[in-house]
Amino acid sequence: MSDQPLTSVLEFTFRAATPADAPFIARYVLAAFHIIELDQPLSEEQQQSITALEPVVQQEGVLYSYRHAEIVEIKGEPVAMLLSYKGENFREFRARTFQQLPFFTDEELASMDDETQAGELYIDSLAVHPQHRGCGIAQCLLERAVHRAKSLDVAATLLVDPENPKARALYERCGFTAEGRVNAFGVNFIVWFIANISYNYESFSFPLSKTRIGARLPSHLSICRSRSAHQRSCASSTFGLQQTTLAFFLCHAARCFGEVV
Repeated sequence: MSDQPLTSVLEFTFRAATPADAPFIARYVLAAFHIIELDQPLSEEQQQSITALEPVVQQEGVLYSYRHAEIVEIKGEPVAMLLSYKGENFREFRARTFQQLPFFTDEELASMDDETQAGELYIDSLAVHPQHRGCGIAQCLLERAVHRAKSLDVAATLLVDPENPKARALYERCGFTAEGRVNAFGVNFIVWFIANISYNYESFSFPLSKTRIGARLPSHLSICRSRSAHQRSCASSTFGLQQTTLAFFLCHAARCFGEVV
C-alpha cells in the first residue's frame, strides 16, 4: 500500500463525536477490546454489553466519553473511531466509569496501576470497520491524535501487547518509539510514545525527533519516563460479559492497535 495521503484514495471526513454516537462508540470500543467483531452478528450477551456501555459513553468525565472520540465517515457513514484523553484525570475518570460498570471493586481499582499520567495524551481505543482496513485510516487517526498532543504540549502515548508485529509497524510509520515495558494483568505491555514533535499537519508528513528514556525532554514535556513496572496498567472492563470472559478480556484488551485497523 502506498504511503500517499488517504484523501487521494478515499473521500472521507473527520468529525467530533456527539452523544447521539453512543451506540457506534460503544460498539467500536468493544471491538477494539476484541469483545465483538464489527462484521459479525452480535450474540445476546454482546448486545447487552453494548447497551450497558452506551449511557456511559453519553456522559462527560468518564474514560469512554463521546467527548474523547473522533469519528471517520465515508459517504456519511461512520467507519472508524479513535478515543484519546489527557492523562491527568485518569484515576477520576476510571473510578467514575467502573462505578457504572461494576466489574472491579473500589479496592481492586485502587490497587491498579495507571495506564497514563499527567503530561500525556493517552490513545485508549482505535478501531476501523473491516471493509475499510488497510487503506490508511488508522494511520491518519493516529497522526491527528499526535498533532493534538503537540497542540496540548504533551506526549502521545499508548500501550500494546508485544505479540503484535502489525501494530509495531503502524506505530513506527507514525513516528512512535517503543520505550520500556509495563507489567499489567500478567502481560508485559510495551509503552509507545512520541515526545518531541515536528508535524506537518496539512500533508500528513511526520518528521519526528524521538526522545529516548533517560534523555532530557523539553521543559514543556518534563515527563518522568522511568516508571517501574508497577506504576502503570491497562485497566479495562468487560462491560457486562460473564466472569468467565473477564480473564480473556484482560489479557487481550491492549491488542486492539493494529489488529482492528
